Amino acid sequence: MKYSRLLAVLTFILFAIEARAQPNIDSLKNVLPNMKEDTNKIKAMAAIAMSNRDIDPKLAIKQANEALELASRLKSKKGQAMVHNILGVCYGNTSKYPEALEHMFRSLKLSEELNDEPRVAKTLGNIGGVYRDIKNLDKAMEYYTKAYEMCKKTGNTMGVTNNLSDMGTVAAERKDVKAAMDYLSRALENAESTRDREGVAIVLGNIANVYSQDKNADKAVENFEKSLSINRELNRMQGVVTNMMNLASLHYQIAVDSIKPGSNNSIIPPGKEANLAKAIGYYTEAIRIYKAVSHLDGLFQAHKGLARAYSASGDNKKAFQALETSVKLNDSIRSTDDNVKLAQLGEERAELEKRQQEKLTKLAQNKRRNEAAFFSIGIALLLLAVIFIARARRRSDKLLLNILPAAVAKELKSTGSTTAKYYNEVTVLFTDFVNFTALAERLTPQALVDELHTCFKAFDEIVTRHKIEKIKTVGDAYLAVSGLPVANQKHAESVVTAALEINAFIRQRKAQLGENAFEIRIGISSGSVVAGIVGVKKFAYDIWGDTVNTAARMEQASEPGKINISADTYELVKGKFQFTYRGEHEVKNKGVMEMYFVETSVALI
Repeated sequence: MKYSRLLAVLTFILFAIEARAQPNIDSLKNVLPNMKEDTNKIKAMAAIAMSNRDIDPKLAIKQANEALELASRLKSKKGQAMVHNILGVCYGNTSKYPEALEHMFRSLKLSEELNDEPRVAKTLGNIGGVYRDIKNLDKAMEYYTKAYEMCKKTGNTMGVTNNLSDMGTVAAERKDVKAAMDYLSRALENAESTRDREGVAIVLGNIANVYSQDKNADKAVENFEKSLSINRELNRMQGVVTNMMNLASLHYQIAVDSIKPGSNNSIIPPGKEANLAKAIGYYTEAIRIYKAVSHLDGLFQAHKGLARAYSASGDNKKAFQALETSVKLNDSIRSTDDNVKLAQLGEERAELEKRQQEKLTKLAQNKRRNEAAFFSIGIALLLLAVIFIARARRRSDKLLLNILPAAVAKELKSTGSTTAKYYNEVTVLFTDFVNFTALAERLTPQALVDELHTCFKAFDEIVTRHKIEKIKTVGDAYLAVSGLPVANQKHAESVVTAALEINAFIRQRKAQLGENAFEIRIGISSGSVVAGIVGVKKFAYDIWGDTVNTAARMEQASEPGKINISADTYELVKGKFQFTYRGEHEVKNKGVMEMYFVETSVALI
């Protein structure tokens, strides 16, 4: 392939992959090592990552991060927007929803700055998909609708089909069958009129799911089989295996009478045995496809379904074999899961138990020589072990609560993992020291760290008193939020009160230390965020979303010794504090925003 033609080819391949097709990209992999580091190479790396997003999302994330590093080095905004979107999809495929939203919102911001409407539409749709996965159906519908309107505006007929279909699935999850079928019928009509065969297959599968939820077995089987036929024709294996799993589950439900077919239907075979045979056949074929791509979760689900089908048919031997395989697969999935495990914090307890057991075993060998002494020592050691274990448990629990909010720590201890959550009504506090660099040049490193510790310790005490959750410190910046993980109807009032106390504390330090004290800027904004755990080593509880970004912008637009709040926060606390209206100010990447200073003339501590 000549490099002079590479741009057009890469553009076509990326379009094809992102528009649902699966072209062969082996030629790209062959030429990639010798390619010049430019926008063409970014597109090639992105295309390769996209091709792996479904079959091996972890590999895709690694490849996309390499592409993002190159795009950042070349300062290619378009490349960064493209790769952030891909990373968002890949993280979504691994159920890491905070990371998914973070990358998608970055892509959206860059795409809007570039006025890249097709990319904006695609990213809006992907954000809707993440919100649907975390069951925030209102937000999902909001972003799907935005994506649909943008696709209509730009004439993207395939995007229109995709978003109408997605809106239909959200309506179905809301149990609104009428609205779901309206969206899906429009999506099918659009796909057929534009001869989008793959779109037709996807929409038919979604229509079948709605019929299945509505207990209409005849229509569900009919539409699943139509979708399966088209996917086989297109050699679209992801669609094929999804159809097969759905058909297998449906025939199993028909066999055990949880869904009843119509009396005059010729598609569904009559009788329990015939439907169980169908289910077993589809599960077996799905297993063959999942094995070919080493899809562990798919294999687990297919073997679990196969075990149920064999059990219902009376073949207990094969049912046991399938169940045993599913258990092994589940263990394998859990052993490679990247979620944080509480067991990491319990190693000290386990080691104590092991040492105490070794001591008891050694004493047992001398039992005949002195049973009375052994009994006394054994009891003492057992009591000692209980005390040590209890202390270790308290230490690990205390460590966990220093890292995570209490409700999140409780979830982590009980399940071994946590899920990202969306919070609609919170207020975010962001502080930063104004003269940190200048002060760092005057003070010794130890004196600087001591002063930071004194200030942040006071901040911690203030936010704890007002039931505000500290999120993290980054250098000399401090981030906290009220309204999560436990809702607080007075979240905005609590944060503004805490900000006044923080500001008063810094004024006191200034009076005591003079020029060796920090000055502070404070920014506050209210709205919605996504919160969850990131990382597996030195993991942290963090928050993401536009509200966090706005609070940071409020801090940057503030002044030393001032508390600057957004209009969103002002609407929640007006009448409860004194304010100075600042008017409208230009904010980086946000446009013009109204701001208010909270009057801080009266010290609260």
